[in-house]
Amino acid sequence: MARKGVILVLALSAGASIPAVKSNSKAVLLLGEMLTPVKLLSAAPEPRFSTVALQGGRADLYEGRTTMPGVVLVHGVAPGGPADVRVVQVAKSLNRLGRTVLAPYLALGEQRLDRTDTARVRQSIDYLHNKTGDRVLVLAFSFGAALSLVAMEEEPAIQEKVVELATVGTYFDLVHLLQGVTAGRVNAPGGVTDEWSPDPRAGKAVTEFLANYLDPADEKAVVKAYEDRDPEGLSPEGRAIYDLMVNKDPARTQELVGALPAGLGELIADLSPAAQIDRIRIPVSAMHSRQDPASPPSESELLVASLEPPATGRVTRVGSFRHVTPARGLGLLKDVGPLIGFVSGVFGVQDRWGLYL
Repeated sequence: MARKGVILVLALSAGASIPAVKSNSKAVLLLGEMLTPVKLLSAAPEPRFSTVALQGGRADLYEGRTTMPGVVLVHGVAPGGPADVRVVQVAKSLNRLGRTVLAPYLALGEQRLDRTDTARVRQSIDYLHNKTGDRVLVLAFSFGAALSLVAMEEEPAIQEKVVELATVGTYFDLVHLLQGVTAGRVNAPGGVTDEWSPDPRAGKAVTEFLANYLDPADEKAVVKAYEDRDPEGLSPEGRAIYDLMVNKDPARTQELVGALPAGLGELIADLSPAAQIDRIRIPVSAMHSRQDPASPPSESELLVASLEPPATGRVTRVGSFRHVTPARGLGLLKDVGPLIGFVSGVFGVQDRWGLYL
């Protein structure tokens, strides 16, 4: 069985000289590896793994036997960051299909929003561009996708080293997410609002996330007040977070975000791609679950609708994912076409570079 697997991998990946055929073949192999019990890629050699130092951080590097096109793999709010088993699986699979992969460690892995994460994304792009000698693909998930956009908006020149940004389950504006979690309605293209059903645990999770920026005593008090729906005794800073999280009027969300403790409202604005989306000049491919409970699909629609030339964008909606985690079993069948199209398109931007496994 292992021998047959090697033959199929070679036939599909290395033997297809036409870029479109190569990228389609690799899409099938990658999706099979990630979503089914058939693990043909396990027959390919293990990547050479190391952890490299970046200015102010570090990243996990997956190399092959030869220099291959680079992918910067940006995690979301995943405990452990690149060490998360899902991130490791994606990184190894991408490497076995002909990519050098670099996965930076972000503060997101510690459940924190941190302005310096955007600098770590840029450093990763720069490092991998220098290592491979070519523009890199950035593949980013959830909050990490939004921070990747912000990283490129802050220093647009870094986009000269990027061939495309591929996002999965991103957000466009953090205010929209807060509005959706609290009021159940989110902004959509055309100036309308849509109903959205967030994860039932989202309210408490976001309250804890915001309260983390207060001192420990205030942090605990805000979380308890939210659970009890009783703000008695909260500090002014804690009351501002409480008022936002119990608000049910979508028209008030922006005002309540502006009243958050010093620095927190600014952080939400600064880490929202919507603020400077006109600075994006590269292609963006966005995939989003139709029933995403963590980030509404309208966020990817707004992102792509807001791009200005020369930037281009496309949105692929799927029904078999829960945020960024794929379903298992027969539920995936209805998304086979869209998934192959998305992954093949992402691979295709680099498959013009000759032959490699």
